Amino acid sequence: MQVTNHNRVWMPVAVFLLVFLVYGISLGNQFVWDDEESIVQNQLIHSLSNLPKFFTGGIFNSYGSGLTGGFYRPLTTTVMAVLWALSDDPWIFRLFQVSLHATAVVLLFFFLQRWFRLWPAFAGALVFAVHPGISEAVLWISTIADPLATALLLASLLLFSKHIESAALFFFLALLTKESSIAFLPVFFYPSYSGLQPEGAAKRIRGVYAGTNLSCFSILLPDNRGKQSPRSAALWLGTASALYALLRISAVGFGVSSLAFPSPIARADVARRLLSVPAEITYYVRTFLWPFPLSISRHFVITHPSDIQFWGSLIILVIGVVLLVKHRNRRTMVFTLWFALGLLPYLQFVPLSATVADRWLYLPSIGLIGLILIFLERLPKRVVTVICGTVVLVFSLLTIQRSLQWKNGLTLFTHDVSVNPGSFDLANNYGVELFRAGDTGAARKAFERSINLNPAWWVAYNNAGAVSERLGDTQKAEALYRTSMDRGSYYLAYENLAKLLLFKKEKPQEAKDVASRGLTAFRTSANLWLVYTVASYQTGNKNEAIAAARRLYALAPNDQTAAILSKITNNLPLEFINP
Repeated sequence: MQVTNHNRVWMPVAVFLLVFLVYGISLGNQFVWDDEESIVQNQLIHSLSNLPKFFTGGIFNSYGSGLTGGFYRPLTTTVMAVLWALSDDPWIFRLFQVSLHATAVVLLFFFLQRWFRLWPAFAGALVFAVHPGISEAVLWISTIADPLATALLLASLLLFSKHIESAALFFFLALLTKESSIAFLPVFFYPSYSGLQPEGAAKRIRGVYAGTNLSCFSILLPDNRGKQSPRSAALWLGTASALYALLRISAVGFGVSSLAFPSPIARADVARRLLSVPAEITYYVRTFLWPFPLSISRHFVITHPSDIQFWGSLIILVIGVVLLVKHRNRRTMVFTLWFALGLLPYLQFVPLSATVADRWLYLPSIGLIGLILIFLERLPKRVVTVICGTVVLVFSLLTIQRSLQWKNGLTLFTHDVSVNPGSFDLANNYGVELFRAGDTGAARKAFERSINLNPAWWVAYNNAGAVSERLGDTQKAEALYRTSMDRGSYYLAYENLAKLLLFKKEKPQEAKDVASRGLTAFRTSANLWLVYTVASYQTGNKNEAIAAARRLYALAPNDQTAAILSKITNNLPLEFINP
């Protein structure tokens, strides 16, 4: 088929619009899952005046703990703050995220043209645009870093051969968006034929592909004027990496926050995590080829080499490697490298919050798309057209279906818990939505199941305590709250127990002690300052109560906190306080 300038214009427009055609139905979805903590309840991103703070800490702000955790993504946090400044409606966030995915698709289209003819590149971009296996990165607002980092990396690669300074800037921005972007640094320095070589060698490589549209490494090759050099590339990209490393170490150190998360894979030893790697890789390949059914929060650990998941997955990987070696060429090697580097940060060498997650397939899927396009080139064009058309249609329908499942927390967790009943945190999330919907009995069962699946999960104990408190069993509620506090420093457990002791059990001194302990970790929790203020007043510590009331009013200036300060100052009773 003849390539025309008309094709080059409408194709990127088509893939961009296709993204909105498929994901447009998700624009009305609500904040879901961790969106509540990372966005809705994250007071730091609610004011752009906090922007300098985004570069001095992690990404989590659990009720006054400050920006904590080992994930250093200040650009992601800044984007969230800017979007919140525009509107606190989830619609604006979703519009931006879908637009970001559409931008990444267009950049991928241009990137694939460096390796394939126009129509295969178009087909690859279409698959990436609608693939349900990566939809989590588009539908979950808290994962906005994945499409943003991918778009920045693609832009950096597209600029690399002629504009190394701009490429280094985009690479630096990708690092500030998601730290795993550092894994792609070797792509810029692919050995011997990557473009980091004398101009004469580059010309010889180009000569191999003269007269074709298969200039595989043209994106990594210097331009005809020879402006690129290994030294300049190393200098600019090395400077970007070093600057990011300095910022990260000064802000969060070397740790990874999810190590504190009690997922099975995070609690497993190194040997078992290594045994799980083959099954993790085959999971992503299978999800790419057969993205059904989908679910969040997947956990598994391979405990022994005799497990069929281990040796079965290992055999599949060995066969795959043999085939790649047999048919190796520059394109298969580079797209295999892309897939491997993309997955590397998620293979549990540093344990994470889940064993596998569909959002982590977003960037590595480009490597699989490239490998499949190489294979499809050998088939007749009509066959390829039918295959690609069918795949894009089916994937589009599955992604629309998945978008509907992400409508709100209840619809998402109701579906996913039926697909993935062994997930402890998914069972807990399902219970939260049932509790909010008023189905206390079902919520209680969900929390009990979560605890049975993972007795170390402190959040489920707190939520089970809230159910017991609503049912009037304050003794059991207190015990569950204390267990939650013992298993993990959870702000809601401190708040709920402190309020229970003060307002329902009428034990102000105990409530004050709990609130005081909680405030050492969560200094800006208005609920803990409320309990501490009232408890101090009730135990006769007026001066302490006045100081606490002033701090409370500074944190939450409203009619209630103003009335509390006034009444305490004037020795008036606080009977109006409700738990």
